[in-house]
Amino acid sequence: MKTAITILSFLLIAVTSVDSSENTTKKAATIFEMPATFDAQEGNLLFFTDANDKALTIEDNDNKLFKDFEKSPNSYVDKSFVIYSKSNDFSNYYCSADDILKIELKE
Repeated sequence: MKTAITILSFLLIAVTSVDSSENTTKKAATIFEMPATFDAQEGNLLFFTDANDKALTIEDNDNKLFKDFEKSPNSYVDKSFVIYSKSNDFSNYYCSADDILKIELKE
């Protein structure tokens, strides 16, 4: 019985050590900022132009990116925004709203 308790104590310490080392090695997520001008919304697609005049299309099936704004998206045509994303890899300048953390109107 004493051997079983010793083995269980050892396993508990080993699991705790692994868990705490995983927490210390995790890095904070990087957030990318992209200044852009809003061009229009058509259906579930949002169109922006970045600072280099490249078009960015965001597919927003759940209408989540403009949900906290007072007006409809097309009321913000030609307004400047900052797009905060999880990644700076916009394949062909097209992405899903799931890749966007939020958009912020620049005033």
